[in-house]
Amino acid sequence: MTSPLVVDYDPAWRDRFEELRTRLSPCLDAGALAIEHVGSTAVPGLASKPIIDADIVTRPGGFDAVHAALRALGYEHRGDQGVPEREVFKLIDRGLEASLPKHHLYVCEEGSPPLRSHRMYRDFLRSRPDLVEALSADKRDAAERAGQDREIYMELKAPAYARIVAAAILAADE
Repeated sequence: MTSPLVVDYDPAWRDRFEELRTRLSPCLDAGALAIEHVGSTAVPGLASKPIIDADIVTRPGGFDAVHAALRALGYEHRGDQGVPEREVFKLIDRGLEASLPKHHLYVCEEGSPPLRSHRMYRDFLRSRPDLVEALSADKRDAAERAGQDREIYMELKAPAYARIVAAAILAADE
């Protein structure tokens, strides 16, 4: 039996992120400014894919040192995957993979558009629990319609994500 694409919020996601942050702490020694929990699992009450999203935040020019630290931790750089200023890293050490939460890892420079977007989405939803249930319903509906196809799910949930980001931008401008 396959796992559902989207599950109800799990308060343990916060602890799982802290485990991941501890594992990634050598990046802070390499000059990273922060390791942040972003994405849906960082929003209390929000249904999500059970995958932790983390951003390692660098200062301008800090990418190379963080890249080296991640390589030493068993990660491989996968480029920006179509999102400029957001570098993707994949854990390639199978032994570590079993001991860490399932996660997506990004490296973003402080002030970059992808980092601002990640923070805006997370922080806006944390401040607007009234929108969390509606977005959860949209995500569950998209997951049901997509079956087990993650690409279709991502396409179907994109309008709901865009609405949240647009509302967050409007709120920030007020």
